Amino acid sequence: MNELMETEAVVLDRIEADLAPKGYTITRKPQRSELPDFLQDFQPDAIAVGAHPNYVIEVVHGNQGRIADRKKVLQKRFEEHSDWKLIVQYVPIRETLEPVNRARVETTLKQAKAISETEKQGAFLLGWAALEAATRRLEPTLAGRPSQYGGIANLLVSQGYFTQENGMRLRELGKLRNEITHGALDRVPSAEQVDELLAFGDQLLAHQDGDPIAAE
Repeated sequence: MNELMETEAVVLDRIEADLAPKGYTITRKPQRSELPDFLQDFQPDAIAVGAHPNYVIEVVHGNQGRIADRKKVLQKRFEEHSDWKLIVQYVPIRETLEPVNRARVETTLKQAKAISETEKQGAFLLGWAALEAATRRLEPTLAGRPSQYGGIANLLVSQGYFTQENGMRLRELGKLRNEITHGALDRVPSAEQVDELLAFGDQLLAHQDGDPIAAE
């Protein structure tokens, strides 16, 4: 099954987080009275005003060809209006990830523990993969596609599997995981960080022991 990687709201939240500190006010689905004359017949997803230049923001779901065509059409409107710029954010479609069986999650956690003394980065990444897989078994509908580390933490807290404190710790561990997977090879988890992550994985397995569906 295909699923959108992110919703429009999530994409706009991210853009707003970037632009707001720079002095911009973001308005979603702006009224016609909030748009310049050359955009009166167009309904953008959002606008950002308050600094220079102003921005028109469009979120496009689908393939790269679609965004290229959409951007080409829209950019023509801005050729004589240098005080306005266009932001087109492409959101790809990704395959939904199916849950793996419980035994595989448990085996992966054991593999991570086995190598944790000599290969902390590898153990850490294996442990995170097992934790995500365990989460997907517990909440297949909510966790059925790849997520940012903060999304995993929020899900586990909101569904009662983790405390707020554990959710905060998981976000910190997730940030480290992100840094490593994106090339920060000098970031090596401590033994305590590896142990904590693997303990979180064991905790999710324990939840599955009490759930006849997730424990299958």
